[in-house]
Amino acid sequence: MTVADVFSVTYTKGIFEIAKSLGLDLHVGSDFDEFRAISKEHPLKPYVNPAFDPDFVDISPLTGLWLIGTNANGEIVHTQAIKLLELTNANLAEHFRSNLTDYRTHGYDFDVDRSCCFLSPAASRISGRVSYHGELWLKGGSDGYRGGCLATILTRLMKALCLQRWSPDFMIGLQSPVTSCRGLAAREGYVHLEQRSIVWQLRDCADAMEDWLVWMSREEAAFNLRVPPEFFYNLFEFDDYVKTSEVEQLRKTA
Repeated sequence: MTVADVFSVTYTKGIFEIAKSLGLDLHVGSDFDEFRAISKEHPLKPYVNPAFDPDFVDISPLTGLWLIGTNANGEIVHTQAIKLLELTNANLAEHFRSNLTDYRTHGYDFDVDRSCCFLSPAASRISGRVSYHGELWLKGGSDGYRGGCLATILTRLMKALCLQRWSPDFMIGLQSPVTSCRGLAAREGYVHLEQRSIVWQLRDCADAMEDWLVWMSREEAAFNLRVPPEFFYNLFEFDDYVKTSEVEQLRKTA
């Protein structure tokens, strides 16, 4: 089974239809000046992190994609973005050492010179065409969308679009320890999780923050993301779905 077979038009169309049934309209774009302008008007997330801000990094419609979800009132309730890194002449460890400032979180004053990156030998050797996935935000609260299937299927949609467009050798992302420990890596389909990958030292104090690296190869993505989006819709959106008979049926059909 090839990547093209797994991530067919039917796969992505199914995610759009599920999102629509849950009250979201999805919009895909590649102009990151537009993405930044849209974000600046957003009251809950009025910024773009440096890795996707065209004022900080070289990103174009040829190397980046973004996804925005809006509710029935036109309010932005979801964002995420992905871009292609050409690491043909460097590995991931070298890339992070040379470009660590690109991966800062907006709003924090980090002392990058005192911040450190720690990767496993396998992750250090990542090279070639590498996609970086970030800007993930989904509105929470009583009128929000967290806790259901959307965080799972929308991140997988972005990966499917990425694989269709670029077929990268590897896919990577950075997560906070809290989101990783709550299962986001598994929901997104990542195979590898490396704890304490980047330790960000805050300026003029002893405090530090962490990012944890998640990654997988193209072949691992094709294997793990072959699970249809309807599986996750059923798993998360129905309270009585944990009945043994239904779970057993899923195991037979997945």
